[in-house]
Order: sequence, then C-alpha cells, then structure tokens
Amino acid sequence: MDIISAEQANRLYWLDRYTERVYTTVRIYFKKYDVMIDENEDSYEEFCQMVDIPNIYTSKEDFLKRYPFDPENPDSIISNLTRAYDNAIVLRESISSEALSYIQLAIYEINRAAESLSPLMEMQEVLDDLLAFWGIIDDKIDSEQIRINELHEETLVPLAEEANVDFIWVHGASTVLESTFAYSLNSIKTPVLVVEMGVGMRITRAYGDQLVDGIFRLMHKLGIWKGEAPKVRKPIISRDPDDVCYLNASVGGVFIPEARHWVELKKGDIIGKIVDPLCGRVLDEVTAPIDGILFTIRDYPIVDEGSLMGRLLRKEAYGNE
Repeated sequence: MDIISAEQANRLYWLDRYTERVYTTVRIYFKKYDVMIDENEDSYEEFCQMVDIPNIYTSKEDFLKRYPFDPENPDSIISNLTRAYDNAIVLRESISSEALSYIQLAIYEINRAAESLSPLMEMQEVLDDLLAFWGIIDDKIDSEQIRINELHEETLVPLAEEANVDFIWVHGASTVLESTFAYSLNSIKTPVLVVEMGVGMRITRAYGDQLVDGIFRLMHKLGIWKGEAPKVRKPIISRDPDDVCYLNASVGGVFIPEARHWVELKKGDIIGKIVDPLCGRVLDEVTAPIDGILFTIRDYPIVDEGSLMGRLLRKEAYGNE
C-alpha cells in the first residue's frame, strides 16, 4: 500500500461513513414506506426520531419525496450519497476508477427513482451498487495466485501447474462465484484460468515476466508453441479449506500493514495495525495467529468490523514442498 496523507485518510473515513449511512437509511426507508402507504400516514415522524434527523416535513407525501430525493435537504439520502461521491472522486487513484463507477451508478439510480412512479425498484439498485462498491474495495488485496473451483479441479490444476505461479488455491464451490465469466466457460468444457497478481488493479512487471514464461510453457504443453518450453517453478497447491486462516478486523478504522506479501510469519508476528483515523490511536494490533505464509494482504486501508485484511497459508500445507 502506498503512503496516504492525513487528508486522504480523513476522506477515506468519511467515504465509508457516508456509503454506510446511505445503505442503512435506504433499508429503513423501505420498511417505513409500506407502513406509511398502508397503515400509519404519520409514521414518518417516528422515522425521523429513529435516524436522529429533524422533522421538517409537512406530510407523508412531502417526506416520501423530499427525504430521499431533495438535494437541498442536508439530511436527505441523495445529499449523503453526493457527499460519498465527493470523497470518492478525490480518492480515484487510491480506490480505482472501477470502484468509483459504482458510486456514480448509485447516484444515477437515485435520480431515476426521483422521477419514477415506483421508486423502490430503482432504490434497490442503489443498494446493489453500494454492495458492489464494497465488494470491489474488499478485493483490493495483494495476491499472486490462481484460484480454482473444486468442480473443475481435475481439468484445471494440471494446467495451472504449468503457469509458473507461486500458489494454486482450490476453493469449495460455494466460495467461487458462479456468475463469473470464467466459471461459465469452464462449465461448458472451455478451460479458463484466472490469475491474480500485483496490487489491486495494477500489475507488477516482475510478476508479469514470470507469467509470460508460464504462458509459453502452457502453450507448449497444449501443442500451440513448438519452441523451447521455459522452466517453471513448482507451485504450492492448497486443497484443504483448513489450510487457510482468514484475518478479519476486530474493529473499524484504518488498516496500516507492516508485513509484506508472500513472507513466512511466525505465530505472534505483527501483520499490521488498525488505527483511529481522527486521532491516530492504535485500536488493534493485528498479529499472525499461526505459523504460515501471508499470501493475501489488504490494499484498501478502510476497514469495518469483520473486513478481510489478509489470509495465511498454514505451514503444514507447504512444509514438505
């Protein structure tokens, strides 16, 4: 992870707060919408008390229109979403344009909802876009590996062994998304390998060169390349779910890593710290719970309680390699 300034840390903090606020209030709004329509027209007053905002609304109709869609209302959903976007646009280089695009899509959908006769349909898209945003953010981790669905293990592992990667991780079916392009192709007997390398959305030159040797080796194996086949390294292969230890945040804050990717750690070694972005106080010290290799480490600094910070491969899984 690159060094970030105090201003960037502050913006990351508020980006997370505003996206969480929008997601939470939209879900509450959904529940109260039906109550206001079918049961109690004045239940918007209870809503205002619940989310701790001033009741400036004159009627049910005024609330249903102004609370989600009025950009002049500082407590409205669209105002909070706009604040999230204002922070995200400044952080484009840190969070990637792909992550930013989901905030832009959420704003597009809420503007559509404002003009719709059935706004809840478009507002569901806002929730979906925010979930996709968090999914992209949680994927910003250092990781150089090939992941394989266990359903396609027999076909893909022999190919992956020729690809000159360091690590092959065979997942349970439930942990590999069935909606992915690679899964669909493998399901129709078209072998596809997906290689993760570098940091976030970037590619490192050294690992790119390493993979090129693997591509030529693989083409030679498949009869595509008639030239000399480069020598490739023998990868570590993990098939047992118990081989992998997940590191999840115990508290929200800014994660500052201190260990490097693909290093061997002893139990108790420091991996990083979670700090309070406002005062710099250390909230938690993240240590290795086992002996093993740190094969995944988080790149995006903002974490909530439970966020993935890294993964360790148990020493027993590679000790005899």
